[in-house]
Amino acid sequence: MRKLWITFFALFIAVCPAAGEDDMTELDLAYIVLMENPAKQSFYNQVFLKSVLFLPVDNPDQGNSQPAGKQSNIHPLFVKSNGRAHLIIFDTKERMGAWANRKINFVKIQGKTIAGMMNPDIPWILNAGTKYEKVFSPEEIKQLKYALQ
Repeated sequence: MRKLWITFFALFIAVCPAAGEDDMTELDLAYIVLMENPAKQSFYNQVFLKSVLFLPVDNPDQGNSQPAGKQSNIHPLFVKSNGRAHLIIFDTKERMGAWANRKINFVKIQGKTIAGMMNPDIPWILNAGTKYEKVFSPEEIKQLKYALQ
């Protein structure tokens, strides 16, 4: 059954057009699967870890879009939500631009790199302001880090 589901998922992604602000992405579909069946958390984690993401940064010297490996230091933007700092991440450049509503510096970075470098005590928000917004709790971030081992 798992193999059938993964095959269906891969086929669905292959026929989907490139994601814009309103289009579904691979992470959106995995999020829907997770919301319908919380036992699919490890499936969602694997999709997240392999995804290329857009991380807004507060580094004016980094240019507009540098791959994460090209910088010695990354200074990600954090937002406050419910009185607590959160890392902000997007799965498309269009969603990031719509959220920022201005030109913003960013790095393209794999989910596994974010999971490996960030402190798990700081929650994340993926796709803020969209219908597929996901908040990662410290416990979920620890699961992602564990999946990297």
